[in-house]
Amino acid sequence: QEIPEELEKAHESKVIQAEAAKDAVDKEISRGELLLSSIGYISFLCILPLVLQRESVFAQHHGKQALVLAIFIYFMDILNIMPARFAFLYSVLKIGVVLYCVVSAFKGKMFKLPFVYDLSQRFNISIAEKNPNS
Repeated sequence: QEIPEELEKAHESKVIQAEAAKDAVDKEISRGELLLSSIGYISFLCILPLVLQRESVFAQHHGKQALVLAIFIYFMDILNIMPARFAFLYSVLKIGVVLYCVVSAFKGKMFKLPFVYDLSQRFNISIAEKNPNS
């Protein structure tokens, strides 16, 4: 039994469209990646995208950057070498940078914070899975 050529072409076209749609969905950043990447900029939560999204380039980018930013902020807070009049300005700047990072990551942007991004790329931060055979 022969299938009319028009029906066969229509079927092939639908298959091609379905594959293209699947590829587009695979390339999109999932909501989970966006959420983990954005909350990763909040203090010690920077470890979440590094641990929970090991295969995501987007989440790893933000996780590494957030880790370096968190270390920098903790270091500056511990040193506390600023005069009192600059402490308020530093706090506002710190909160502003973190909020910018959270919102931008949630919008799916792969931005680079000056200095912080460069440092994050120098380190090979990799959270390896435990091998059950070892």
